[in-house]
Amino acid sequence: MTGFARGLALVAAAAIALSVTALGQARFERGGRALDVAPLTVTLSPASAVNPIGTPHTVTATVTNQGNPVAGATVVFRVTGANSATGSGTTDANGIALFTYTGVQTGQDTIGAQATLVDNGTVVGEGSSDPVTKTWNTGISVSKDAAGTRTITTVYTWSISKSTSTPALSLGIGQSGVANYTLTATRTNSGMTTTDSVTGTITVANDSGIAQQVFVRDQVRTSDGQSPRGAPFTTTVTVPAHGTAPATYDISFDQPSADSGLYTNHVDALAGSSGPVLASADVSIP
Repeated sequence: MTGFARGLALVAAAAIALSVTALGQARFERGGRALDVAPLTVTLSPASAVNPIGTPHTVTATVTNQGNPVAGATVVFRVTGANSATGSGTTDANGIALFTYTGVQTGQDTIGAQATLVDNGTVVGEGSSDPVTKTWNTGISVSKDAAGTRTITTVYTWSISKSTSTPALSLGIGQSGVANYTLTATRTNSGMTTTDSVTGTITVANDSGIAQQVFVRDQVRTSDGQSPRGAPFTTTVTVPAHGTAPATYDISFDQPSADSGLYTNHVDALAGSSGPVLASADVSIP
């Protein structure tokens, strides 16, 4: 077989391996020179996504040449950022390869892929994708209920006085006498004290696939949300993967006379006692 004939056969074989009808930039030159590498287009999807940590995320790579799917290409995936991972797959008849990994750290990952097509030990096509992103969050949310009880205490001051119409008696030996007197008790209203008690249950939910320890801080505030009332309730709960954890709270405080008497209850779920805040909720106190 002549060199020219062998060249035609090699071009035909490369076209079949790429599963396309033509390779736009592939050519074979006389004299035994190597076949040019055809450019492959690699597209990753989704372009961005947000999921809780501990759950799987799948990236789809679609490999084409001049718009036609490329079968049999090896696609190498690489993850950098908050999490690190690598993997590979082979494209099917539709030019598709899948890669699945699970993030265990919160933050953003960048995912890229490179496709290579080999024919008889020779690279005949290759290409790289544009990066896509994956954001991992804790999957923590918080909700609560609240019930308020108001106790009003009135403080009275009492004073007692005694009076008589007979301030003195002059009695001789063997004599007796009667002196009448009156006791008067006076009650004075010294003011009122209003004590509010807020109770309820806080529920922390974990949509991730990893059990997490969460610090909970609950605070009663004035209805404008600006001024705290009473000491905050704090506790730490361990929330199972795909589960919930309850916390019962009770906050009492004396209502300042300037307050309107309307309050809200604010709760934060934090990664630790100093933050960051993972989720929050507000409830008006009935």
